[in-house]
Amino acid sequence: MNKKSIYTGIAIAAGAALIIAAAIIVYKRTRFSCKNSYLFIGDSNTAGSTSYADKFIKKCKNPKNKKIAKVGAKTSWMLPQLEEELKKNKYDVVTILAGSNDIFATLSIKEAKQNMDRMLRMIKDSGAKAVVITPPFKGYYTRTTDKHWALIKEWNKYLKSHKIPVAFIDFSNIVKDKSLFASDNQHVNSTGHQVLADAFSDKLKIA
Repeated sequence: MNKKSIYTGIAIAAGAALIIAAAIIVYKRTRFSCKNSYLFIGDSNTAGSTSYADKFIKKCKNPKNKKIAKVGAKTSWMLPQLEEELKKNKYDVVTILAGSNDIFATLSIKEAKQNMDRMLRMIKDSGAKAVVITPPFKGYYTRTTDKHWALIKEWNKYLKSHKIPVAFIDFSNIVKDKSLFASDNQHVNSTGHQVLADAFSDKLKIA
């Protein structure tokens, strides 16, 4: 084997080693456990006592875990709540499930995007990792109009393409079964929230 071939082989091996090392670093950075601290913020989809957040907190019994949520809350309510919380406490992961009330109450997501951008920057600046979740499927809710659908589609696309979150969960896509919804056909039931809790754990690789 001539020197050129030897050097080429060394270069290829070194490059492969760097790629593997980088992959390991990324894997470690995006893998979490029950030892981490989690904050959940949202609207009625998070506020209920059997929400995905409660199911996860029950599974991962870290006393630092917390949820901040209110029925009917829009992103304009969540923004100052998150700001105050991050001034007082540190978290490893902050999860936001929002958008339904902005869409159905205002028929616009312009302000919601601005609020979400600010919240995601806050999370990043605090040293935490951000996770975003879409609203649940609205196909069974009788008040959903074509305008709502257009905004929902735009909102979900915006969340999925945002650069800051380390994870995106399409709640709408994983709960299209009507049996997973409460009688109002707008909110998912306890079983539906378990589906989301499991998806959350799977996405973050939490055993």
